[in-house]
Amino acid sequence: LMGCRCGAEAVALGLQDDSAFLRLSAVELIGNISGRQLVGQASKHALELRAAIHTRLGDPSPLVRRAAFRLVCSTLERNDPKLVLTIADIMERARYETPQLRNFVLQSLGSLLLTEGSLDAVLQ
Repeated sequence: LMGCRCGAEAVALGLQDDSAFLRLSAVELIGNISGRQLVGQASKHALELRAAIHTRLGDPSPLVRRAAFRLVCSTLERNDPKLVLTIADIMERARYETPQLRNFVLQSLGSLLLTEGSLDAVLQ
């Protein structure tokens, strides 16, 4: 579904719909179908969907924002050249969220960055 242009366009339209329920469904669909498959994929459609999900971090609906934060955090990669900028943006956006969502974001980022041996690699 995500590999074809028409499927990616349909999901992208769902992300831009006026209905928060439809936007939430589109975010969850991307998470359920692609989930970890978005990690490491360099296809044009996968990159477009990652960017579209990132825009939902500022969605007016708290349910859509929470789902987008979970998906964005789950698809971060340590070898991404834009990781520092992405993390800075995520942390800035999470600053005004509920304590539960902020804690989730911080735990996700901590587990990504502070895995066993990663601190040694950073210090060297």
